[in-house]
Amino acid sequence: LNICFKPKQKILKEPDCADGATGFTMYYSIEKDLALVGLYFKNKEFNKIVFSSIEKINQGDDVFAIGHPNDNFWSFSKGYISQLRESTWKIRGYTHKATLIQTQTPLNPGNSGGPLVNSKGELVGIVSFVEEGENLNFAIAINEVDNFINKTLNAGDKINIDDFKQDDKNHVRTLMDCNEYCKPVDDNKNNL
Repeated sequence: LNICFKPKQKILKEPDCADGATGFTMYYSIEKDLALVGLYFKNKEFNKIVFSSIEKINQGDDVFAIGHPNDNFWSFSKGYISQLRESTWKIRGYTHKATLIQTQTPLNPGNSGGPLVNSKGELVGIVSFVEEGENLNFAIAINEVDNFINKTLNAGDKINIDDFKQDDKNHVRTLMDCNEYCKPVDDNKNNL
């Protein structure tokens, strides 16, 4: 992965990745539709995002999505929470199960994997998918994200960043093959 950071100019053109970072998938959960991506970067400081909690999420709350829908970089859209749902869904042959936030916030391809935040700027979910119909958009709820990260961090001695570098010519350590769409190609040793 090549990670590009938002430029400081007000009117955006193509992102400049010269000052970006290299990213790699460390762990993923097919069931929860989440992945933990590690970054290699130099001289970058990041703002921390505060996690909300599932108990603070209510139907009707304002939420905001940030993403790159249809290659419109750094787009910001506003909506509200329609409902919280315990759900099982299938996409591209994979079965997923997680607590979802249903939102009517405008989402499109390019928003997936991006943040869904509340009016305080706290993370309430990670954008996941859109269903056919009007305003049927979904994000993985913060409790699932928090549990996934805690489970990953509790893996402790299993995490060795050098095991995930994609530095060999055959990319034998690559966890994702994105030719048609991203799909796991390893032996699921990192599937939490």
